[in-house]
Amino acid sequence: MEVTSDDLKFPKAIVARIIKDALPENAIVSNEAKNAIARSAAIFILHATSLANDNAHSKKRKNVTAEDVLYAVRQLECSELESP
Repeated sequence: MEVTSDDLKFPKAIVARIIKDALPENAIVSNEAKNAIARSAAIFILHATSLANDNAHSKKRKNVTAEDVLYAVRQLECSELESP
């Protein structure tokens, strides 16, 4: 079963809170921008999951581990996400 970004719908309230926490208090973000950010996050998750899964398969494993996810994060050049 193939999953698309349309299948991943983040709750609008959660997306709005994350955006609010990331921006200055006086920032205004349109609903269109919030939707674009939510869709971008979904696409990022799908891509990272695919890379992690490919890494697991290349090592003859069916289960994706944290090591596979960290590999995907590095491949996406998002190494700042490696630390908790």
